[in-house]
Amino acid sequence: MAPNIKADYVKQWEKGRVLYGMNCAKCHSTYKGKHEIIPDFTPEKLTGYELRVQNARHESAMPDDIVSAEDLAMITIFLTYKKKN
Repeated sequence: MAPNIKADYVKQWEKGRVLYGMNCAKCHSTYKGKHEIIPDFTPEKLTGYELRVQNARHESAMPDDIVSAEDLAMITIFLTYKKKN
């Protein structure tokens, strides 16, 4: 991977990590002591989250004016490439 592409990807991953913490962690993460455990989502679930069709509560809890399509893309990048549990 070219260094400039890798640097851009790392920025997107980091932004997704922050957005996950702001918008998703309260419902999806668990904690063991001080360690956050982020679930390992399947590719099918990540597509559903991106499209907001798998869980009707996401549409009301994460409408477009709070979590944009771009934000969801960054969160999906983070969840896809985070270290697996």
